[in-house]
Parts: sequence; structure tokens; C-alpha cells
Amino acid sequence: MTIDAFILLQMVIAALIATGLYTVIGIIPGTDETSVLVPVTAVLFVLGIEPVVILTFFIASIVALNLTDSIPTAVTSIPGGVMSTPLVESSQHLKARGLTTSSIRKMTMGSVIGTLVAIPFALLIIWMVHLITTHTSFDLETFVRSYTGQIFFVGAIILSLLSKNKLISLVSVIPFALIIALAKHIHPINNTPFFLSITSGPLLASLVLLIFPKFRKQSEVRGNQDIEIELDSNKNLKLLQIVTPNELKRSVISSGTDPN
Repeated sequence: MTIDAFILLQMVIAALIATGLYTVIGIIPGTDETSVLVPVTAVLFVLGIEPVVILTFFIASIVALNLTDSIPTAVTSIPGGVMSTPLVESSQHLKARGLTTSSIRKMTMGSVIGTLVAIPFALLIIWMVHLITTHTSFDLETFVRSYTGQIFFVGAIILSLLSKNKLISLVSVIPFALIIALAKHIHPINNTPFFLSITSGPLLASLVLLIFPKFRKQSEVRGNQDIEIELDSNKNLKLLQIVTPNELKRSVISSGTDPN
């Protein structure tokens, strides 16, 4: 496919519009990626925009959202999007200790690292799948799609083994899997249970923990909560100093293993 100068100009304009628009939207708490991005993308398809321009708009939007949705998560403890939901508990912990500014820096830098690693890695995988399918008679894409459930199950087991409470994490996979399977049976759209599991997982875990008096007492909030936010006095802060080498390594590994 040849991209002429006019299409390239459209791609640049689409990227600029998407970046500006979704940077503002990403700062708003509760702006889920699916609800704010899918309708606009659908409208672009209806208008007959070139697919490559829509793809540029989509990638720029996702990047802008992932870079800014850490701000409402850190400040208000309300997730800026589905993918920032697991960060709510950590943001509350850091906010209570006056580390809101530091958490915003680290989460934003983590998003930058994740974007720089995940997008090229995902494109590399797509290219490899295309080469295998083109030069052999083996349709790898169809083969992987037929075993999607088993792949996610193995992934859940691996994530459970990487957690601190390995036994509890392994046991909890079963009820969560049954709930998502039930949701998939009720709702015919295949993608909905996957995104639903990302959001409902932490919520259901919190509800289960409320059964135990120890965790229920910790979750009680009475009166106003005093939050201390540290002043940003370091004017000469360098980007490479925001995260430690260990945090950088963890961000790269997690981004490479989950290019989603």
C-alpha cells in the first residue's frame, strides 16, 4: 500500500486531534477507553475516512488516554479508565502518605515506557504471524484464536503464581472464571466478558474481603479525610530519574509480556 502526501497529512492531523482531545478526556475520572473511544472511531468509519488514518487516530487516542488516566487515579482514587482500576488501592496508599505527586510521575512514566515497548512489540508479533501464515500453510492466527480460553487460563495461573499470596490467588481464579463464563453465556458479544473481568475483578475481590472483620474495619471511613500533597520543588528533575532501574526493568518486562 502506497501512502501519498495527502493521506500522510491526514494521519498527522488525526494524531494531533486525537492527542489533544483524549489528553483532556483522560484527566476526567471514570472515562473508560471503550465508552469514549469506540463511538468516535465508529463515526470515523461511517464518514468513510481512510483506514490508515483511523488507525493513526486510534493509536494516538490510546496513547494519550494511557498517559493521562493516571492523574485522576492518583488524585481522586477514581480510575481514569479500565486499565487503571488495579492502581486505585496503591494510589490510596501513596496518597495517605503524601506521595501523590510522586505517584503521578511514576505512573505517567510507566505509561510512557509501556507505550514505547508494547506498540513495537505488538507490531512485531503481527508481522511474525503474517510471515508464518504467508510462507507456510499453517494458519497461526486461526489456531491461536481457537485456543483463546486456554491461553487466558494459563495466563491467569502464571499471574497467580507471581503474586505474594499464591494459594489464595490460585483458588480465586475458579470463582472469577465461573462468573466471567456466566457473563459470556448471558451476553453474546465475546469481547465484553474480557473487559468486564478487568473491572469487576478488583471490585469482587473487595466485596469478598468485606466478609472478614479485619478488612471491613480497615475500609471504614468516618468524617473527612485529610490528604497531604507534597510540593513539587525539584525544577531540574530528569525523566530518567523518575523511575529506578528496577522499576524500569519491571515496566519493560510487564509491557513486553502484555502488549495489549
